[in-house]
Amino acid sequence: MKHRSKEKMAEHANRGGFVAGMIGLVMLLNILLAGIVEAFSLYLFAEVKYEHHIGEGIVDYLEEFSHIECQANIIFCMEKEDLEKDPVYALVYHTATQLADTLSFVKVSHINVSTHPNLVEKYRYEQTEGGEA
Repeated sequence: MKHRSKEKMAEHANRGGFVAGMIGLVMLLNILLAGIVEAFSLYLFAEVKYEHHIGEGIVDYLEEFSHIECQANIIFCMEKEDLEKDPVYALVYHTATQLADTLSFVKVSHINVSTHPNLVEKYRYEQTEGGEA
């Protein structure tokens, strides 16, 4: 009788060790993947389509500037189709267009810098000998 109970104890210990090892492996894999995502700034969306909406707080804050006689023009130097292909650019572009749809003094425009380089010439950065523009 004692012989069988020792075998069962050993079997249970082996199973428990296996389960503990698998839990440890899953935890290690989770930490490793989290580090890779953080290091390479990967954006993973579990949903079919990511929906981004601006918050009421930013709209309320920016509406405080609506009485000023000026326009905020957000200029993208890429075509709309190219912006929407990249997930990071798409997030910025959708935020800008939502602001433009919500606030009357915000406007979004696109400039193709290949065909119209003169339109962005005033924004050109040139470094001088002293290291300042």
